Amino acid sequence: EHPDNSERRREVLARALRERVCPFNVTVLAHSMGSYLYKKMLLSSSERLSREVVLDNVILKAPDTNHPDHAHWVERIRARRRVYITINQDDCALGLSALKVGEQQKARLGSTLGEQGAAGATYIDFTDYIGDEHSYFEPRDLGRESARALTGFFEQALNGRVAEDGLDYRADTNTYRIG
Repeated sequence: EHPDNSERRREVLARALRERVCPFNVTVLAHSMGSYLYKKMLLSSSERLSREVVLDNVILKAPDTNHPDHAHWVERIRARRRVYITINQDDCALGLSALKVGEQQKARLGSTLGEQGAAGATYIDFTDYIGDEHSYFEPRDLGRESARALTGFFEQALNGRVAEDGLDYRADTNTYRIG
């Protein structure tokens, strides 16, 4: 295929090899402190591991990690499509986590809307849809449209697809908003 386009030929070959070696999508969902553990694994692993482990999507859902230094480790995550970071500014659990005593305790990544600048990360704001909940999947009366937006995003993201298509983008915060 594509005898006159070497770049396109390489893309087709790479896709064929990937599908033969790994014919399914692999997504990691790290919730809350799971994001902290994922961060520690990335920072303590060899550079070889971070170069070779490639997932379709990585979702850091309500990440309970410090916000100010997140770009340092998030940019090491290898994903074929996206690294998603979900945000709920009203998250009650992350609000309590930010109050812990200690000099190194800072604003939480999963509840901070501003200064989202990790290269390669896609930030998704769920604030208006889940109230002060820490879990995005607890039963609640979201209404049909809100529930569809919430589950639609996760269905796409968990199946290794680009999930922000059709969402409103806010340039001032570098986030996509559900709804």
